[in-house]
Amino acid sequence: MYRTRLVKLDDNNVVVNIAEGDESELANRKPDPSKWRLGYQYVGDNEPTVYPAENFYNNPKIGGRWDSDKQAFIDEQPFSSWTLNDTTHQWDPPVSKPSDSVENGGEMWYAWNDETGRWETN
Repeated sequence: MYRTRLVKLDDNNVVVNIAEGDESELANRKPDPSKWRLGYQYVGDNEPTVYPAENFYNNPKIGGRWDSDKQAFIDEQPFSSWTLNDTTHQWDPPVSKPSDSVENGGEMWYAWNDETGRWETN
């Protein structure tokens, strides 16, 4: 049995809630299809049809938004200097993370400082 994610959006397509479970768990919750979207599509007799994850980009997060044109969940912009990547639909910093960062296989932890426009160690 697989697990499915239901995403509740507000009127501005901002993610306000996420429910996850197998089909029986979610069926017991009886979500209102007019308020919960993108995990299930309700058809005719209210039997859910699951959208495969490969039909959209990124995982939903509370506070992020759904962009129906891009078919992507887009996180909140982490810093004003970061730009949205049109391919990955994720936010890119103006300067790449240093090569010795943990994320790049190194041993250093870095955090972005938007005031200085630099990656800094703690």
